Amino acid sequence: MRRRIISVCTGAVVAAAVLLGAGYAAAADSIVTDPNFAEAFDSPIVGCIPGPPVHEHGWQRYSSSPGYAPVTVTTPTHDGPVSLHVSGPPIGSCAIYGAYIYLDPGFLPENVSLTFSFFVLPKSGAQQQTIVVPWVERDDAGPGFYVEEDLTAGTVTARAWGEVVTVPYSFNPTKWHHMVLSVSGVTHTATLKVDGKSVLTTPPGSAFPFSESATVWFGQPMYSDESPSDFYYDGVTVRVRKH
Repeated sequence: MRRRIISVCTGAVVAAAVLLGAGYAAAADSIVTDPNFAEAFDSPIVGCIPGPPVHEHGWQRYSSSPGYAPVTVTTPTHDGPVSLHVSGPPIGSCAIYGAYIYLDPGFLPENVSLTFSFFVLPKSGAQQQTIVVPWVERDDAGPGFYVEEDLTAGTVTARAWGEVVTVPYSFNPTKWHHMVLSVSGVTHTATLKVDGKSVLTTPPGSAFPFSESATVWFGQPMYSDESPSDFYYDGVTVRVRKH
């Protein structure tokens, strides 16, 4: 499976005071202010070119094919009134296929550690949950961090600081799973926990500058060479600690 990542990311509206400058958020604060997808969405972008995320514009949705833009649903849910449903489309007229929701929370400062947490109900196929810096529309998008659950292959993958680790993992497609990727800006490693248990740690990688706006996204990447997928999401947080 080729891992071709498009730098688009899920997100929510983020308070400016949390994003920039000396007043950057403490570890207890998440830069995602709509973690449960409660706010109304704008019309989705559908077609071959998703376009960059718009800062402070809430969650934005993209699909390569009509009828596959991510939507909120009232069942199944995790602990709120709705959850996010991302159903990856079949290959379309663009000779690509992908569907995801994404957010631009602004610039990340240098020398940070991240805790990327969310709940996922993976039903079929494979999807990714990603933080990238910056947005680029090409293979192996710029520096970033991601988690991928692949029910077809029976694996889970994490990427951090340029290092990628894949291990066997069997997800229960009838259960919500709590995913936590803890990224260290000191050791340049990351540890992935699933339902409170550590499943992998990436080896030390190379630091990179956070010189561009970050994007957080959830769903099936374009050019992913994946079969259609079906996932639900809730409770997204990204906590940042500056060293």
